[in-house]
Amino acid sequence: MSVLAISLVEILKTEWLGLIASAVVIVSFLASEQIKIRIINMVGSVIFVVYGFILPSYSTAFMNLVMIVVHIVYIVKYFKVRSKEKVLEKNGESETEQSFNHESE
Repeated sequence: MSVLAISLVEILKTEWLGLIASAVVIVSFLASEQIKIRIINMVGSVIFVVYGFILPSYSTAFMNLVMIVVHIVYIVKYFKVRSKEKVLEKNGESETEQSFNHESE
């Protein structure tokens, strides 16, 4: 196999990685729940980071690293709110009742 053919195969592998990352990001927007969108989109961003470093396209890698951080922040917030809601439900109080009780003290 010639050097040109090997280079072409490597380029095609890289492009496939970019296409897979794009497909994952597109699929993420088909999800109905915000948490699913963020998790699936984060997987696409991880693939795009790898793709960005392989090319190299550091702007692509950087932007997707930032997106991963943003997704992680929102996912952590989501689970904190969910755990707080579960505690409130367990105590038999709604969030409105809980805040009202704390304000009146």
